[in-house]
Amino acid sequence: MPKPTAVQVHRLLKILAGRYVLGLAQTGSGKTAAFALPVLHRLAENPFGVFALVVTPMRELAKFQMAQQFRALGSCLHLHCSVIDRRMDMQDQAKSLTARPHVVIVSFRI
Repeated sequence: MPKPTAVQVHRLLKILAGRYVLGLAQTGSGKTAAFALPVLHRLAENPFGVFALVVTPMRELAKFQMAQQFRALGSCLHLHCSVIDRRMDMQDQAKSLTARPHVVIVSFRI
């Protein structure tokens, strides 16, 4: 992507300033990068603890795709990302959270 999309321009600075934002845009418009990049920026500054809780109304498959994008963007920072899904084993999810992930992705329909 040669330059930021509209949703990225409007959200990046607000998120970097620590403000909560809501971003509604079409598929492929760069929404995930708009909130993933500020999280990764903070992770680069201080690599300890949970940095982001991503609550999404998306279907379960989309949560895993979002996690893949976070992992790809944060691979150089050794990003640890957990997805909480009602169809996954609860003990496995508890272990994942015990590992202190940087990002936790969950839908509001747990």
